[in-house]
Parts: sequence; structure tokens; C-alpha cells
Amino acid sequence: MTVAAAIVELDARAARLAGEGEAEGAGWAWYRAASLCADHDPGRAAGLLAAADDAIAARRAPRLAGSIALLASELALDRGDAATGAAASVAAERAFQAAGDARGFLAVWVARALRALRGGDPAAGLLMCRWMLPWLDEVAEPAPRLWLRLFAADELRAGDRPVEAIALLAEALDLAAPGSAEHLVVAERLTAAFLAIDRPADAARIAVAAIDGPSPGPAGLRARLYRTLAGSLRATAPGPLAEVCAALAAALDDEEVAAPEPTPAAVAGALLAPQVIGAAPRPPAG
Repeated sequence: MTVAAAIVELDARAARLAGEGEAEGAGWAWYRAASLCADHDPGRAAGLLAAADDAIAARRAPRLAGSIALLASELALDRGDAATGAAASVAAERAFQAAGDARGFLAVWVARALRALRGGDPAAGLLMCRWMLPWLDEVAEPAPRLWLRLFAADELRAGDRPVEAIALLAEALDLAAPGSAEHLVVAERLTAAFLAIDRPADAARIAVAAIDGPSPGPAGLRARLYRTLAGSLRATAPGPLAEVCAALAAALDDEEVAAPEPTPAAVAGALLAPQVIGAAPRPPAG
């Protein structure tokens, strides 16, 4: 099923549930539909969020209210409305606190940390990561833990703290499924980090293990990894190995492919969506 078809199906399911008096289930379906179109159609996402909010206006559903507020915050920040975005973020945090929802509370702070790391206030983003990652590791799936480490490592490398960056990237690599796009993206960053501190053998080991594993991953991202290795070797240790890497990259894919990078809303959203859309989520254990 395409994303567009999934949005249409969720919207229809939400309308049906609302008609049957299942207000919270309808709200979750509209929220999920909004999260699916937030990146490519923010106007439609805002409308779906408004429908979700209206569905629970007369009910106490703090976890859903927090989820709606958090996505609304990200949409506002994306369109440059900092005041609305900040207010919605605070509303989301309070809703999750009222629900006793640790995952939701962390989702708010993951979104804030990623915003800070990606250009707002890197020092604050790193501080948030430092206190949040141990807690996040206890309750979250691999994806948000991986991306938070990767973006934090980018800032550490930019701040000339390569050893700390390598430690985070090594942890992120362990969290990524072999052969996945995420695995290749992290391996590329780790390869570059090792080359930057004059450790070409470690860089080559990471790159080759990622490219030649049992599940090799997308050709375009493998080519990126070879190009990263070739470019750095040309600068630090010119010779036949650099040219072999460049030739391997060209053989895999002769066009540059952008590395995938999820939005803060997408990363935080992984902590929020219920397992079954249309049913109210179970409260967290404890």
C-alpha cells in the first residue's frame, strides 16, 4: 500500500469510528494519517490533526492529546512559527506528564534535542542527549536511539571532539540492522570519523564490513560509502586503494544519492503511535 492510499484509508477509518462513537480510536487514526503526510503535505496534516483534536474535545485522552500537540509543534516550527511551536511543545510535555507516559515525555525531548542539534543550539542538544540517552535506551526501539546518536555525533565532529563522536557512532552502528539504509548511513559517518583522526585501517574495516555484509543494502548508499572512503584516502593516503574505491563506487551507482535523514517529528513519532490504529493504546506498565 502506498503512503497516499494509507492516508486515505486512515481518514476513512477515522470517520467511521467517529460515527460509531469511538472518539479516541478516531482521533488516533486521524493522528496517524497526519503523521504520514506531515513531511510532504503539512497543510493537510494540520487539517487531520484538527479533526483528531476535535474528536477528543469532550474526552480525557492525555496521551493522544500529547501526540497531537507534539506533531502540531513540529509543523509550526517547520513553517517558522516559533512561538506556536514552543507553546505546543510545552502542552505536549504536560499532557504526557499527566498521562504518566515516559515514552511520550521522551518523545517531546527527542524532538527538542534534534531541533537543537540540527541548527538551533548544538550545545543544548548535546546536553539533552547526555541525560536522555540512558533513559531512552531503557524504553525505546532502536530507531530514535540511533538517530539521536548520529546527529549528536555530527555535532561532536564539528566541534573537534572526534573520539566522543566515534563512540556514539559505534553505538549507533550496533543499533542499525545490517544491510539497512540506516546501517550504511552510520557506517559512512563512522568511516569519515576514523579517517579524520588518521586511522585509515579502521575506516576501511568499517566500510568493507558494511558494504560486503550478508545483506549489502541499497546500491546508491554503498556507492556513497565507497566515495567517502576514496575521497578521504586521496587526501590522506593517495594510492591505488583510493582509486579502487572510486571505481567500485562508479560501478555500483554513477549518480550521487542523498543520505536519508528523518525529521524530528518522524523520529519522535516512533515513540508515540499505538500498535493498532483505531484502538485506544494501553497505558504504560507501572
